[in-house]
Amino acid sequence: MGISKFFQRSKDSRPGGRNSDKQGARDNRPSPTPTLLEETSSSAAAVPLQATEPPVPATPGILSATAHPITPPSTEDAPSLWNRAYEALRNEDPQLVDRYEKLLSRELEGMPPQGDGLDDTQNRIDSNPNKRHGQLKEITYRGLQRADEKHIKYTLFGHDFVLKDQVAQAGRFIQTVKTLVNEAVKVSPEASLAWAGVCVLLPVLTNPSAAEEANRDGLSYVTSRIRYYTELERLLWPENLVKPGLKEEFDGHSVELYQHILEFQIKTVLRFYQRWLATASRDAIRYDDWEGMLSKIKQLEQIVREESSTINTIASQKALQDIDMAASQHYNAMQSLLSIAKDHLGVSIEHRDISTEQLAELKLQRFVSLRSAIDPY
Repeated sequence: MGISKFFQRSKDSRPGGRNSDKQGARDNRPSPTPTLLEETSSSAAAVPLQATEPPVPATPGILSATAHPITPPSTEDAPSLWNRAYEALRNEDPQLVDRYEKLLSRELEGMPPQGDGLDDTQNRIDSNPNKRHGQLKEITYRGLQRADEKHIKYTLFGHDFVLKDQVAQAGRFIQTVKTLVNEAVKVSPEASLAWAGVCVLLPVLTNPSAAEEANRDGLSYVTSRIRYYTELERLLWPENLVKPGLKEEFDGHSVELYQHILEFQIKTVLRFYQRWLATASRDAIRYDDWEGMLSKIKQLEQIVREESSTINTIASQKALQDIDMAASQHYNAMQSLLSIAKDHLGVSIEHRDISTEQLAELKLQRFVSLRSAIDPY
């Protein structure tokens, strides 16, 4: 069941309308909630005001303000979505991933290859995700640093590349890519899976023909979107939104999107290597359906975008429910205090009336005593 369908069903299944709920509350006002005033204050202050929709009844599966907090399943030991996507791509197309890792291994070795073919290259990329991240991070930043040196001749994947022509404002182009990479990798180190090979090829991409080719086939678009999705993964799912089924489905669609992004980036790197660096045509593998791959990525983007919009709506309503509940707790606490104060006022009035009666009685007794003393008869 999709996230949007779940959300719609949850809305339809709410008992009664909003007006009937309010009318019921007026007819049968609940007793004060036994919550400390300090607790309600802190719960209200902790909720960000990020939406303007009126509060709605709690959605099934989502925490309410008075429920005991449910701790989401720990994701510290779970593989990242990028790692899951990378392994899914390896299972689906092991030859593609192996060729890519062999190509990256040439950057780690720093030695000229014996030939253009990758069959004789040893795969030095570690299968352990943490160690692999370190290797890819090294390749990524080495590529960024090299592109910033503004040389004419570069050694890329063990091959010499002579930059005969450059696009206008090539320095700004490289700086833009550096900013994207630095911020994306800082947020999600696993995103280096998608960046490493592209960063090595940066000098090639400043060539006018290569730049036009990259833009035409969608590399510019896909590369610019990677940072967005690294931020999305980190920010989207609120800690107070607990619904494992929805989380798993959203993660599944994100992994599928990441897998296609990685496939696109890897095939692009291999194609540019064959087109601009390698000279042996026997090693070339053609990937012609660039438009189809780009279309699939955009299709998956739309799915993730719609689901993220639904999740944001649920999260906003959850925040408003928390605010509404905290306000109700404040109101009930204040009503309780006012009731006590009213009782105290009633007692004070009774004491005042008794004192007034006693004073009047005392005055009457004094008057009678004085009159008896003056006129005993």
